[in-house]
Amino acid sequence: MKIRIKNQIQFDEQVEQIDQTYDGEWQKKGAYHYLRFENEENENVVLKFQDEELVMTRFSTPKSLMRFIKGGEALIGIPTPVGIQQFITKQVITRLI
Repeated sequence: MKIRIKNQIQFDEQVEQIDQTYDGEWQKKGAYHYLRFENEENENVVLKFQDEELVMTRFSTPKSLMRFIKGGEALIGIPTPVGIQQFITKQVITRLI
């Protein structure tokens, strides 16, 4: 299946538009859906989601995890070479087509 990720990332006044397409696979376990794909850096990425939440795990070194809550914000920490950087994620729209 094709997985398309469209996103807008904003750091202060700087805005970056993301539009990426990957070959991947879908699976459902209980109330959760799972999409798995390999990104352009050859890292496995898993999107785990249900109606109220989406969690993206990138199996890199170190592993990174982002959480998006429907209609809300979540505080996340991303490991970087200069230490853990904290961000607030804000989920606006999630669609599975």
